[in-house]
Amino acid sequence: MIVPLLYPALLSSPMAPASLVCCSEPRDPLPAKSTGMVGYTEALTDPSYCDQLLVLTYPLVGNYGYRLSNRACNVRWTESARVWVGGLVVGELCHEPSHWASTRTLHQWLLSEGITGIQGIDTRELTKR
Repeated sequence: MIVPLLYPALLSSPMAPASLVCCSEPRDPLPAKSTGMVGYTEALTDPSYCDQLLVLTYPLVGNYGYRLSNRACNVRWTESARVWVGGLVVGELCHEPSHWASTRTLHQWLLSEGITGIQGIDTRELTKR
């Protein structure tokens, strides 16, 4: 489960109280981090993050929402057809994405995939621990 895994670090986070982005079956993923400014859709669908708790250090995540791949135009926005991470931790989740190809929010995508997420965590401080 996410909370026991990161409980001490989450309790000492200087940000406002954390809130669940969405909730699924409890898992016990290993922590992993990504310091990239873009590419959360690629990171979430990367099989190398299989069942890991992905901590994204960029402060605002979800700006371009989720985009369905367009195989007819040979455009692919993801690394694979499913989300592989066991959970997601972000500082702040964007609830109104702005991208021409966005079909839903990151929150909606995580819910549809059954992935637990949490926001309101100082992820930069968390990765230093």
